Amino acid sequence: AGMTPPTSATAGAATPPGAEHGSPAGPSPAVPGGLVVEVDAQNLNDALNRTLQVPGVLVLWGSAYPQTRELFDTVVRVAASLEGRLLVLSADLSTSPELLQAFQPLLVQAFGQPSVPATFGLLQGQPVPLFPGMAPESEVRTVLDQLLQAAVQNGITGRVQLEDVAGADDTDTLPPLHE
Repeated sequence: AGMTPPTSATAGAATPPGAEHGSPAGPSPAVPGGLVVEVDAQNLNDALNRTLQVPGVLVLWGSAYPQTRELFDTVVRVAASLEGRLLVLSADLSTSPELLQAFQPLLVQAFGQPSVPATFGLLQGQPVPLFPGMAPESEVRTVLDQLLQAAVQNGITGRVQLEDVAGADDTDTLPPLHE
């Protein structure tokens, strides 16, 4: 009991005005360097090529819509806990409208409408629709775990070379892949 996730309406209600600019209002987890790639029209192919070795998760969001940033932050938080087994590709369609054109057919095909936020897995450069819209962290974690399992089945087991976050000194003890 008591497992109902907050709706997106209540989740954004507590954010003070202006909190979405610069640093988040709450304490955000340190994001290791190398985990997130900001995608634009110039580096999209390079970013997709990286998912030949390391499974990726592509988040299409828009900085013009602060609530979509919440989803992106959630995906990054979950990915950071996976020790580099997932690369996060961030596509801000507000600043790169040409990416919206590139992804629009994919969005319509996957979810029936070209709206953000939307999240795709990337296995060997191929997009795998994960979910449209917002999702609670528990759901994001479940979906990303499934994506990793699919990646392993396809032999994609590379890791991102993460830069250390201050205070994380246990990087040499890697947990086994299967829980």
